[in-house]
Amino acid sequence: LDVTGHAHSAGDYTQDEILHVANLYLDGKGSILIDPTQYIRNTGPQTGGSVLDYDNGADSNRYIIITADKIIGDDNIELVDKNGSNSNSVTLLYNLNSQREAAEATWGYNTGKDKDKGEVYITYGLKKLNLVGSTDADASLIVNLADAKDKTLSATVEGNGIIDVVSSNANKKDVVFAGDNTFSGTVNVNDGIKLTAYTGALSGDSKNRGQVDLHLADGASVVVSTRGGAGVETQYLKSIYAVDTANVVEIKDLTELALTGTGSQLKGKLTGQGILNVLGGELSTNVSTLNAFEGELQANEGGKVALDTSADEVLTHNIAMDDTSWLIKDGSGNLSFDIKEAATRAGSKLNVRVNDGSVTLSSQTPMGNISVADGKSVNLDGLVEVTNLSGNGNLAMDVKFGSDANKGELGQAGDGLRVTEKASGDFALSVSPRDLQKGAVESIRVMEVEGDATQFELALANGLTAVQSGAYDYKLVRTDNGTGADFDLTSIAGASDHRNTTASAGAYIGIAYAAQLFDLSLHDRVGNRDWINPVTGEKQSTSLWMHHTMSHERFRDSTSQLRMRSTSNVTMLGGDVVQYTTEGNGLAYAGLMGGYGTMDTKTRSKMTDLRSKAETDAWGVGAYAGWKANKDGQTGPYVDGWLMFTHASSDVTGVDRQEENIKGEGLSASIEAGWGFKLGSVETANGKYATFT
Repeated sequence: LDVTGHAHSAGDYTQDEILHVANLYLDGKGSILIDPTQYIRNTGPQTGGSVLDYDNGADSNRYIIITADKIIGDDNIELVDKNGSNSNSVTLLYNLNSQREAAEATWGYNTGKDKDKGEVYITYGLKKLNLVGSTDADASLIVNLADAKDKTLSATVEGNGIIDVVSSNANKKDVVFAGDNTFSGTVNVNDGIKLTAYTGALSGDSKNRGQVDLHLADGASVVVSTRGGAGVETQYLKSIYAVDTANVVEIKDLTELALTGTGSQLKGKLTGQGILNVLGGELSTNVSTLNAFEGELQANEGGKVALDTSADEVLTHNIAMDDTSWLIKDGSGNLSFDIKEAATRAGSKLNVRVNDGSVTLSSQTPMGNISVADGKSVNLDGLVEVTNLSGNGNLAMDVKFGSDANKGELGQAGDGLRVTEKASGDFALSVSPRDLQKGAVESIRVMEVEGDATQFELALANGLTAVQSGAYDYKLVRTDNGTGADFDLTSIAGASDHRNTTASAGAYIGIAYAAQLFDLSLHDRVGNRDWINPVTGEKQSTSLWMHHTMSHERFRDSTSQLRMRSTSNVTMLGGDVVQYTTEGNGLAYAGLMGGYGTMDTKTRSKMTDLRSKAETDAWGVGAYAGWKANKDGQTGPYVDGWLMFTHASSDVTGVDRQEENIKGEGLSASIEAGWGFKLGSVETANGKYATFT
């Protein structure tokens, strides 16, 4: 369309348009030929005011060429200069606060259309911005929405610098970046502002990757949207910073946001049905942020997704990742997985690096490479299969020692771990015994390494050499299979067919034995005792008595596996309360008694070299009564009985080195009857007689 010779002033709608049609179809290639000298040039803002009104045909800067009842189609119209000359001009834009140079603005002719008004127009406005401020915050280009009638930045942006999007008008909080840009630097979106960026508007491409750091202030949001082409379109970002819980990052359907640099933090809301791809970059985010996302999560080319879980949390959103990418677990809490949907990419598995706290792995979530930092833990839930295992951490599992289903295969008696390729490092195994009521089985498979285990070691945690279950001790036994290895908990040591009786049993035997500490017979307290009053020198008699015993014993259990040593000390005090003489030379009596004792029992198993101990403190009070036909208590018939209440407290340390306190109390009684006979007597040198009965 040749419009040379049809000059008119911008925004002058009183004159007739050059061409009017009923329907205008913009569905192919077309051009408008103009003479630039016939139009007024508007050079726009010279000091960095809002650039939004100068790059897309503001009403005051439009030259109406065609009007139509209806415009159909979205193809652009090419603008051709009649003289073939360059009608562009360059001016400088400055930071409004510091007056530092921020950008070079290139001005020229553009074509545009307004479908609502049915207009095709020519505008002389902003075509390109070249950022020159680099990383200097005082040389940033300020885009102030409060000063703008329009909200779209259509001019292309190149160079290197900072763009600050601000607004002092509460009613103007929306801005659109529409150009296909190549600039690098930072875009700061101020409080409460919503930035809509079409793919490519924040620069970056598959070759150069992300070039822009996007920072969202409190309450700010960004919407990343496709331009409407075929298939998925990608917006590359170097990083995104959105740490306020009110921040919103929305990724539209058929749109991919690829993070390619370090330092990304996303702690607000992630919405939309597009794709978030950590493409070689690093992203720190929250479990709740990922779980609420309706789109697809990916990590590729060494991408790292870090989750800070200071409390126990469950990840329910899948992350499709390649073999080089990682989910990094930070924070002291536990992270578990409840991912039920299949990975978008067939065969995708989660690679998890445990930097802090613990993770729980289950059989329902496909796992790839697992790396565990020193002292950190992996809890197993069911039979878990991983590709590779590395580090120096802890493995924790529940084992059903009483399961009838166990036939010695992995996972039949509770949790288990299978490594299909390589395991390396030193790991500690913590086992929680379960289901003991039926009696323990002999051997339980807990781990298999099918590939390479030559640089892998597994030992029981806390320096233990066995796990106690019921009456048996289970040692962790490694069996090498080529370069791989199997790990079993077994109660059978070596070639022997005898099961390992737990060394803890010796401690409980010692506790049972302690029940006899206060057993006394009549002869341990018989008769009155003579004593000399130290004041008067008078010979007197008393029924008060004290009995002290100390013993050291060594014995074995019935299996001859346990060697036990027991040392006890007991002191008993008592005295007759009532005494009276019966017919002849007999004596009836009744009295009270009490005592305190200690007993230490140590046990060692000759099969496992495991040890246990029990330290018992006990006290008792009771009463006794009896009759002797001869009050000297040496000859003739007699009968004696006693009743005692006993309380005992024992500190038991088993093979697992865990200490438990056991308390017990009860009544004990004894009755004794007999007949004493005189066997003979011997006269001593001082005229006394020693009598044997």
